[in-house]
Amino acid sequence: MPKDLWRKVAKESNRYFQQTLTARYTKEWFLHREIKKPDIQTHEFLHVLGLLMARMLNQHRRRFRDHWRTTVKGAVPRGTFSDFMARHRFERIMANLRFTNNAYFRATTDRACKVRSVIATLQQIFPTSYKTPPVISFDEGILPSRNRSNPTRQYLKAKPHKWGTKMFLTCCAATAYCTRKMQTHVLLGTVVFAIIEVYCGKAQQTMEVGNVPENQQSVDPNTGPAAVIRNLEAVLPTHRMMYFT
Repeated sequence: MPKDLWRKVAKESNRYFQQTLTARYTKEWFLHREIKKPDIQTHEFLHVLGLLMARMLNQHRRRFRDHWRTTVKGAVPRGTFSDFMARHRFERIMANLRFTNNAYFRATTDRACKVRSVIATLQQIFPTSYKTPPVISFDEGILPSRNRSNPTRQYLKAKPHKWGTKMFLTCCAATAYCTRKMQTHVLLGTVVFAIIEVYCGKAQQTMEVGNVPENQQSVDPNTGPAAVIRNLEAVLPTHRMMYFT
């Protein structure tokens, strides 16, 4: 991932903290205490990302705070996350983690606005690091999420993870990477090599496409009924014959 993306995440997280500071803390003493805390740095966000990946690879049913436990409890050893970041600092970063400015004018109409900057970056870097195979496939996948605050969450009973964000994926048909694993980091980092799109719902697509100029649309114009043909053409080399089956 480009370093500019990590810098943008740190910048937007600090912006969100300033935007919501007075609403969160009504008492003056708490307000002054929070203001004195240093801004989120880019390397700190990378540490948080690494700790979340470690949690994913080594799951347990205890509380998340137990990763910072300083004593041994029975056969359970003490936590190790404190060797990399203090718990209060980790919780502060997670509470303010943002990818897009909430004051952006499309935030009220685009359901995927909060992660649109990340999606746009992935769209740019994946085609440069993966050679398009002769046979490719267009399919859909699910980013698992049961968070009810997720505006793009939906239920698909035919998927291994039934609740989550629906993604349109352009994948290699020979190796079938998109069917190997259904974990979030795999879908975002390995499976999709060129096109990633978030399905924001039929209502948003129908309202904008065909009625709003393309430069003013908050939805991705490659979604909808013509998503298959448009996305396959986007990753195929130019001046070549294309056959669709």
